Amino acid sequence: MGAEELAVHLQRNLVAAGHQSEVLRIPFRWEPAACISSQMLMVRAFELQNVDRVIALKFPAYLIRHPHKTLWLLHQYRQAYDLLEAGQTNLPPGISGLR
Repeated sequence: MGAEELAVHLQRNLVAAGHQSEVLRIPFRWEPAACISSQMLMVRAFELQNVDRVIALKFPAYLIRHPHKTLWLLHQYRQAYDLLEAGQTNLPPGISGLR
Protein backbone atom coordinates (compact mmCIF):
# COMPACT_ATOMS: atom_id res chain seq x y z
CA MET A 1 0.00 0.00 0.00
CA GLY A 2 2.97 2.36 0.43
CA ALA A 3 3.42 3.13 -3.26
CA GLU A 4 -0.29 3.81 -3.69
CA GLU A 5 -0.26 6.20 -0.72
CA LEU A 6 2.80 7.95 -2.08
CA ALA A 7 1.07 8.38 -5.46
CA VAL A 8 -2.04 9.88 -3.86
CA HIS A 9 -0.01 12.28 -1.69
CA LEU A 10 2.18 13.26 -4.65
CA GLN A 11 -0.92 14.00 -6.70
CA ARG A 12 -2.45 16.08 -3.88
CA ASN A 13 0.75 18.08 -3.45
CA LEU A 14 1.04 18.72 -7.17
CA VAL A 15 -2.54 20.03 -7.20
CA ALA A 16 -1.83 22.16 -4.12
CA ALA A 17 1.15 23.64 -6.00
CA GLY A 18 -1.16 24.68 -8.84
CA HIS A 19 -0.67 21.78 -11.27
CA GLN A 20 -3.27 19.54 -12.82
CA SER A 21 -2.52 15.98 -11.78
CA GLU A 22 -4.08 12.53 -11.99
CA VAL A 23 -3.06 9.11 -10.76
CA LEU A 24 -3.17 6.43 -13.45
CA ARG A 25 -3.33 2.90 -12.09
CA ILE A 26 -2.33 0.21 -14.56
CA PRO A 27 -4.13 -3.12 -14.17
CA PHE A 28 -1.48 -5.81 -13.92
CA ARG A 29 -1.60 -9.48 -12.97
CA TRP A 30 1.46 -11.29 -11.63
CA GLU A 31 -0.01 -14.73 -12.32
CA PRO A 32 0.30 -16.63 -14.51
CA ALA A 33 3.88 -15.59 -15.12
CA ALA A 34 3.60 -16.57 -18.80
CA CYS A 35 1.31 -13.54 -19.35
CA ILE A 36 3.70 -10.96 -17.89
CA SER A 37 5.54 -10.20 -21.14
CA SER A 38 2.31 -9.49 -23.04
CA GLN A 39 1.16 -7.19 -20.26
CA MET A 40 4.50 -5.38 -20.39
CA LEU A 41 4.02 -4.89 -24.13
CA MET A 42 0.55 -3.47 -23.46
CA VAL A 43 2.01 -0.88 -21.10
CA ARG A 44 4.77 -0.08 -23.60
CA ALA A 45 2.08 0.65 -26.19
CA PHE A 46 0.27 3.24 -24.02
CA GLU A 47 0.00 6.61 -25.71
CA LEU A 48 -0.48 9.39 -23.19
CA GLN A 49 -1.35 12.48 -25.19
CA ASN A 50 -2.02 15.94 -23.76
CA VAL A 51 0.16 15.04 -20.79
CA ASP A 52 3.13 17.30 -19.95
CA ARG A 53 4.95 14.89 -17.66
CA VAL A 54 4.73 11.29 -16.49
CA ILE A 55 6.05 10.23 -13.10
CA ALA A 56 6.31 6.44 -13.01
CA LEU A 57 6.56 4.80 -9.60
CA LYS A 58 6.18 1.04 -10.03
CA PHE A 59 6.75 -1.83 -12.42
CA PRO A 60 5.60 -1.88 -15.20
CA ALA A 61 4.73 1.85 -15.37
CA TYR A 62 8.33 2.75 -16.17
CA LEU A 63 7.77 1.15 -19.60
CA ILE A 64 5.36 3.93 -20.63
CA ARG A 65 6.87 5.95 -23.45
CA HIS A 66 6.81 9.70 -22.92
CA PRO A 67 9.33 12.43 -23.78
CA HIS A 68 9.12 13.91 -20.27
CA LYS A 69 9.10 10.91 -17.96
CA THR A 70 10.52 10.86 -14.46
CA LEU A 71 11.10 7.52 -12.76
CA TRP A 72 10.88 7.06 -9.00
CA LEU A 73 11.33 3.29 -8.91
CA LEU A 74 9.62 2.01 -5.78
CA HIS A 75 8.80 -1.52 -6.91
CA GLN A 76 10.55 -3.52 -9.57
CA TYR A 77 9.51 -7.05 -10.44
CA ARG A 78 11.49 -8.74 -7.66
CA GLN A 79 10.78 -12.24 -8.98
CA ALA A 80 13.06 -11.43 -11.93
CA TYR A 81 15.88 -9.99 -9.82
CA ASP A 82 16.73 -10.88 -6.24
CA LEU A 83 14.12 -13.63 -5.84
CA LEU A 84 15.25 -15.50 -8.99
CA GLU A 85 18.59 -16.57 -7.54
CA ALA A 86 16.97 -17.26 -4.18
CA GLY A 87 14.68 -19.82 -5.85
CA GLN A 88 11.56 -17.86 -4.89
CA THR A 89 10.43 -16.77 -8.34
CA ASN A 90 7.23 -17.48 -10.19
CA LEU A 91 8.99 -17.26 -13.56
CA PRO A 92 9.07 -20.48 -15.55
CA PRO A 93 12.39 -22.34 -15.74
CA GLY A 94 14.47 -22.17 -18.89
CA ILE A 95 14.70 -19.59 -21.64
CA SER A 96 11.04 -18.52 -21.40
CA GLY A 97 11.62 -17.31 -17.85
CA LEU A 98 14.77 -15.42 -18.74
CA ARG A 99 13.29 -13.18 -21.45
